[in-house]
Amino acid sequence: MKILVQNGDTLSGLTRQALAHTDGAKSSGLDFRSLMSMIHNVAERNEIRDPNLIFPGQVIDFTGLATRGMGQPPAAAAVLGAQKSAANDVAAVVLGERTGSQYRLMERTLDRAVAKGYIPQAEVGEVRRRILDMSRAHRFNPDDFARVALMESDGLNPKASNGNCHGVIQFCDGPDRGAASAGFGKNPEKILDLSVLEQMDLVDRYFKDTGLAQYKPASLDNLYLTVLYPAGRSERRMDRPLGVPGIQAAALHVGGSQTNPITRASLRKGLIENASARLNGFALSQVNPPPHQQPRRMAATSTREVLAMR
Repeated sequence: MKILVQNGDTLSGLTRQALAHTDGAKSSGLDFRSLMSMIHNVAERNEIRDPNLIFPGQVIDFTGLATRGMGQPPAAAAVLGAQKSAANDVAAVVLGERTGSQYRLMERTLDRAVAKGYIPQAEVGEVRRRILDMSRAHRFNPDDFARVALMESDGLNPKASNGNCHGVIQFCDGPDRGAASAGFGKNPEKILDLSVLEQMDLVDRYFKDTGLAQYKPASLDNLYLTVLYPAGRSERRMDRPLGVPGIQAAALHVGGSQTNPITRASLRKGLIENASARLNGFALSQVNPPPHQQPRRMAATSTREVLAMR
């Protein structure tokens, strides 16, 4: 069962709703400790870092939720087993969830990139390998790299450009900037002629030049600041302005307003929300295709009901 988060929803409320759907009357006698354990499990399986922070448009998977066997928070091995089991149950339904993969957000991003034509199907395995190799060499989470790519290039679009910055992580022109660091200082627009796989070599070179590996490991904000504004990494406080020049995507600014500064906290929030919106929007587009692509006799059904049936 999957539920689309709407305004006012909480993870605890949605867990109770999903439990009532699957276990019926058994859910009424659930004690507080068991409920908290269930919420913990749901958050783990859906890679929700803060159970108190979910966003409208987010799709949460409650597959396998049941009252029996619940109690103390599970051991790490049990959590991993539950994650693999849930992935196996729903891989055929939710586009991008690959069974056995530890990095589900990266996999969903790769699947979306293939569907959008950013990566040829024949190259996706090698792109995955390059991302994983870089994550080990430079000490970052592959899912965080996917969040950065979703912000910078709509998720690994090799031809993404704003006129000054180009490619999958937006290598910018100018001395001592990304394109120059990657070896394209004199002709940065030539980056757009390279495939995603070829641009991975430039990303690796840029990360080496900017010393990303020193962060051991790099947090999401340090990874993105390495791409956006490396000098900002020196400010370690979460709520202080980072001095990022220019106006960036509104989601990255405090309060979502481009008149406000960017902080580590606002940057992290913006990256997580943007990734969730893009990936869940794409998943829903596969569940609910445009009207002209739907069977003529399909009964009208709400988004929440469609997700619950799966």
